[in-house]
Amino acid sequence: MLTRRASPGFTIIELMVTITIFAILLMMGIPSFSSLLQNHRLSSTAKSYAAGLQIARTKAIRGNTPVEFVLSSTALTGVPAADATAAVPSPAGPNWVVRIPVTGGGYLPNESETSESAATSTVRVAGAVAAGAPVATTYAGTIVFNGLGSPLDNTGSLTGTGAFELNIDNPAGGACALGAGGPMRCLRIKVRPGGQIQLCDPAATDPRDSRYC
Repeated sequence: MLTRRASPGFTIIELMVTITIFAILLMMGIPSFSSLLQNHRLSSTAKSYAAGLQIARTKAIRGNTPVEFVLSSTALTGVPAADATAAVPSPAGPNWVVRIPVTGGGYLPNESETSESAATSTVRVAGAVAAGAPVATTYAGTIVFNGLGSPLDNTGSLTGTGAFELNIDNPAGGACALGAGGPMRCLRIKVRPGGQIQLCDPAATDPRDSRYC
């Protein structure tokens, strides 16, 4: 007599239990995934700022002329001449423009980049301080490099040098890991008196770490 073998499969109860477990695991992972995305957003914007600063310094040395790196909330059009003229300095960004002032007013067009629109921007320069500068330095959204590649001080002298530290955070992702113990690996861009530019992580404590400030 032939017997029919039961076909393998899931009962409705087993399927419901599996879906429930999967949903719980997914909900547990969402905060970590969100922090990962916000940290990536912070990192990519900080790298963009550092690249813009390096472009400005390189152009200043090559042309032996003052070159400005400007953070701005002005919506950029992608047209270098228009962006160079329209960009209004803003200490928190989020967009940047590299431009060369010309005698009599105006700017030569140069590179510009839109990181985010001002309306949706969450990554920002939370604070900027003078560090190791031989003279007082101020920051209001613009850093100017002279023909030697050094950042200018607040006197505007072509020989007087300053220094800057731009501290970058992302409030949408939470507090910084350093100090507040939050999930964000907030970054810092150091512009030294000689013009050297370093992107570093203040939370890195080992001097052998390439991210160390």
